[in-house]
Amino acid sequence: VGPTPEANAWLKEFKAKKKRVPSHSSSASYTGIMIWAEAVKAVGDVTNYRAINEYVGNNSFKSLIGPAIKFSEDHVITIDAWPQSHAQVQNGVRTTIYTKPGVKYLDYEFQIPPWLKK
Repeated sequence: VGPTPEANAWLKEFKAKKKRVPSHSSSASYTGIMIWAEAVKAVGDVTNYRAINEYVGNNSFKSLIGPAIKFSEDHVITIDAWPQSHAQVQNGVRTTIYTKPGVKYLDYEFQIPPWLKK
């Protein structure tokens, strides 16, 4: 289960095509590729790297898992603007756990592994 309706639609399509769930960082990879593709389309030249970089630096972009992405002057996405994803094996299944600073894990609770002593 993803943190947004768009993420859930993407997860459904991914599972239908690949016959498996995506890894915990797949949505970030997908989003990065879509940012690049939008910039290339806007620039009109896949080899004009300077213009592509300028486009990425000067625009915000739709995100699957949260608010729009806008890079800072230092070319980073601040952690408070992007839900973080973690992977944990729960009941024998790799589970993606989404979290955002100051907010409880969204659909899954972190489980203490049985082999870890409290």
